[in-house]
Amino acid sequence: MPRKRHRSTWGSNEDAGGGRRRLRYWADLHDGRGYVRHSKTIVGSRRDGDEELARIRVEHAEDAPCPTVGQAYQMWWLPDARARIESGKLAKQTLDGYESKWRVYVGPRWSDVACSDVRALDIQSWLDPMTQKPAADSLALLRQTLDFALTYEVVRDNVARRQYRMPAAHRDLKDGAYTLAELDRIAEAARGSVAEASMLLMMFGSCRTGESLGVRLDEVARVESHGIMLTTAEVVRQVNSDASISPDGVLKNRQSVRTVVVPPPWGDRLWEIAKAARDAGDEWLSDDGCGRPVSQNRLRAEWSRAVERAGLPRRSPRSARRSWETYMRWDMGVDRSKVEQMMGHALPGVTGEHYDKPTATMFVDTVAVAFSCKPFVRE
Repeated sequence: MPRKRHRSTWGSNEDAGGGRRRLRYWADLHDGRGYVRHSKTIVGSRRDGDEELARIRVEHAEDAPCPTVGQAYQMWWLPDARARIESGKLAKQTLDGYESKWRVYVGPRWSDVACSDVRALDIQSWLDPMTQKPAADSLALLRQTLDFALTYEVVRDNVARRQYRMPAAHRDLKDGAYTLAELDRIAEAARGSVAEASMLLMMFGSCRTGESLGVRLDEVARVESHGIMLTTAEVVRQVNSDASISPDGVLKNRQSVRTVVVPPPWGDRLWEIAKAARDAGDEWLSDDGCGRPVSQNRLRAEWSRAVERAGLPRRSPRSARRSWETYMRWDMGVDRSKVEQMMGHALPGVTGEHYDKPTATMFVDTVAVAFSCKPFVRE
């Protein structure tokens, strides 16, 4: 009769011939491969094999299948982010930014690494060659992904939550701020552009790029305050990077839904554009000619052309909003807390969360007072 095959209750211990034993078992050796099957050959008897298998069992009996960072991202982080978009807690543009960071920075480095094998020294080495903003955003995405792994008890610690030495270098986009006079030159150079109205809202109304494109004509109005006429626009939606239009009320954050105020002379030009668009039967303040708002890519191209015609250093479109914040505080003397709220930022603490809720009329009066005291005069 053939000899009965003996099997272990944990792993296997088989005769490999020549006085050798082949041991097979499942374990996570923290070598980047996760929980996989392993094989080990030893010289010795069955008893020697059983003893070695017992020793290995003490080390690895509690190992469990551990997903990779890429699997955790796809299984947990991404569905949760999409659910937050549906509930209005996350803007699609924010998700687009995270997905871009995953494709460029996080995924290539960490996608195939088991969550249990992410090491602090490896994270630091990964961050070192980056510039400041991509490093901060990419680390945040890795940290959030590993938070899910911690919640589902596949890791015991989220090493991405430790303190790291962050890069100090900024990406060289020649970004900074334009002066009010330089913004006026860009406005003149943008006359007749399909994205002119959006650029005016960015430079003189504090709008983000996507916000400036999502304004309908019926949301633009004229109002008088402190002896001057201003143009207002309701910011309630945005055009996303993929040219889709967000639902009403879905912006970067809930404070971003607001009324923006454009002073003269740029408010006068904005009102002219709105009237001409109404006469043409358009729906959007920045209409692409086909009944849809201008896309972000088109706006960026039009912005670059206007800056070049104005003879100014090239900066990204988001520098318009940065410039608005700068001249409103330093040239026009508007209090920082008011500037923050006109930009759609919430004040910190309980005051910002529950008490300080300025109205559109307050925004109008703030801008009117500033520009009635210091009217802009073209050179």
